Amino acid sequence: MRGVGKGDIIALREMSAVELASLTRATKQELRRHAAYFADLEVLDAALTALSVPVMIVNDYRQIVYANRAAADLVGVDEGRDLIGARPGEALGCVYAEVGEGGCGTSPFCHYCGAARAIVESEEQTVLDEELRVVRGATESPPALDLRITSRAFSAEGHAFTVLTMIDISHEKRRQALERIFFHDILNTVQKLRIAVDLIDEVGGEDRKRLLQVTQKAVQRLNQEIQAQRDLTDMESRELVLRPREVRSLELLKELVESYLDRNLTHDHLLWVSPETKDVTFITDPVKMRRVLDNLIRNALEADDPGSTITVGCRLLDDGTTPADAELVEFWVHNQTVMPEPVQRQVFQRSFTTKGRGRGLGTYSVKLLTERYLEGEVSFTSHPGEGTVFRVRYPLRPSYADSNPSERSRKLT
Repeated sequence: MRGVGKGDIIALREMSAVELASLTRATKQELRRHAAYFADLEVLDAALTALSVPVMIVNDYRQIVYANRAAADLVGVDEGRDLIGARPGEALGCVYAEVGEGGCGTSPFCHYCGAARAIVESEEQTVLDEELRVVRGATESPPALDLRITSRAFSAEGHAFTVLTMIDISHEKRRQALERIFFHDILNTVQKLRIAVDLIDEVGGEDRKRLLQVTQKAVQRLNQEIQAQRDLTDMESRELVLRPREVRSLELLKELVESYLDRNLTHDHLLWVSPETKDVTFITDPVKMRRVLDNLIRNALEADDPGSTITVGCRLLDDGTTPADAELVEFWVHNQTVMPEPVQRQVFQRSFTTKGRGRGLGTYSVKLLTERYLEGEVSFTSHPGEGTVFRVRYPLRPSYADSNPSERSRKLT
């Protein structure tokens, strides 16, 4: 019996996690028989091994029964046969593969997975192209994958199979993001800088002083944008260097909010620090910490309509529920808009965005920086009547607190 039959091919957005994929897996005997069938096809194996494109073949239960050399290299195993029995998400190291009761394909997050869609819809005997964004574990390298999957269903020996070819489009996605940043965001900043420089010689007194301030802030913003992209590259290659020092949370938040107000970046929103905010002293890399909060604030501003309120805050988790809570500092960013359920399921995926082509690295970089480097965790809630709240938590004294930058860099490689 096939894991998902033709009668189940309905619009994926209407499926529940259980409807999307069966919990059932092939018996060991079935799996060995399926794998042996393709292993005995020497011509097919030779042809697919020669390809530089990863190829997987999955059976009725979405379990891999064949994988070529390129697929093994993509996943990081010695041989393709090491993947037999796993489902695609499990093989690729997807963090959601173990969330559902039946593994890959059975969690709410799998509802929007390009691989699941490619396998299910290919049963109609059509060739399908889907994009697959894989969020991998903190120890995986790279920490995320952007793949274009082509699928085609076929029958052999009385059984249904699906062949999947995977092309890495990470560089394409990164190029689009850089084009957006450099051709739009940075060029806008350069334009403001050019205008300010042109006017400096024509004015004096307080006007000249204000223009010099505008110029200074524009240069600072340019530096921040370029540094953020360099840091993202370093984070993914495990080469990011941390420079820890003591930081006060309230001072950090006030500086961030004031920077948005000074640069007129609130776009008619009300941005303020919650009166419930506590001033917590902790150790972190202040530049990287500021980048996390800046991304969360920017996302909140872009999500809400003009005139709405964005609230930021901080507290010490000392409610005594567990000993660890007393050692954590938590920041939060609240906006009034509720995220649609599909967005909630994909918000931390690299290249996923609701803001147009070339975006989608903000929340991904927040998660990567927080959980891989700053020893924290990121989460969110989004409910009608409550809006959306992103939270990031960090230890007051992380393990890298006493290390110098070169030691921290070596530790992560």
